[in-house]
Amino acid sequence: SFTDSLNLKGSDWFIGPGCAGFRTTNKSSTVYGFGPTVSITPGTQYELRVEAGAHRITGGFDIDWLDVNDAWVGNSMIGTVTDAEANFAGHTNSTKLIWGRSVAPSNARYARVMCYAAAVPANFDDGYLFFHRPQLTKAPAGTKPALWSEGVVHIDGGQIKANSVTASNIASNAIEARHITAGSI
Repeated sequence: SFTDSLNLKGSDWFIGPGCAGFRTTNKSSTVYGFGPTVSITPGTQYELRVEAGAHRITGGFDIDWLDVNDAWVGNSMIGTVTDAEANFAGHTNSTKLIWGRSVAPSNARYARVMCYAAAVPANFDDGYLFFHRPQLTKAPAGTKPALWSEGVVHIDGGQIKANSVTASNIASNAIEARHITAGSI
């Protein structure tokens, strides 16, 4: 895994909400980081988009496909970013949009975003991978990447966390809220 996870908020390298950074000192092999696992539909096309930058290393992003037992069944390489393409040296905060699409394998039930950083060159002590606005979605129609969606819905462990929910009907054993404003319930 990465040596350090960086808290960039308030630093010169912070490029906005959702910005994350990792530092690696590994000079002999690639190191990896993984996002949360999400449910997917086999045979459906998914898209990963992320804005990324690198400093002294080459980084990349894949979609990992997992089966019903969380065992790895494959991955889809989406893209890479190099120091030359989006260099954070001198706090330039330049990023490269990395995006691509892949069809979920027939035996996959879950997906996760995998990021990686190649070994640090011998003449440096460390390298950094920065990324912003990662988004894994069902691929929209067309040939352009999905627009970034600020409204995130996160489903984990039977809980739904969202900025807003619109539904014509909600069936529930219980609804808990800090505040509900409604015309009628």
